[in-house]
Amino acid sequence: MWDLIGCLSTVCDEDTPSPVTYTCANGLAQYALTNCTTLHPNLTIETSTGSPGSDCGHWAEASYKTELMSPAVRLVLLRSLTDMSDLIDTNVCNRLI
Repeated sequence: MWDLIGCLSTVCDEDTPSPVTYTCANGLAQYALTNCTTLHPNLTIETSTGSPGSDCGHWAEASYKTELMSPAVRLVLLRSLTDMSDLIDTNVCNRLI
């Protein structure tokens, strides 16, 4: 989905070598607020599973380890969705996290 709106650093498919990074403003702004930037300075996208359902559509698991499903990284996902549509109400979504 992110590739369709121009939020990836390069064209991405299951044969794309790493690194592919997320480049749109809202997702990056939220990522800057996490402690993950000390582990990995760029918001990295998964490219190494060989699965079209995972590659190019998920954060890179190897980069974020135990942080992957933390509330901080879930907020990054939420903010990345606002890069796609202004119909996402982050106030409602924040109550669900």
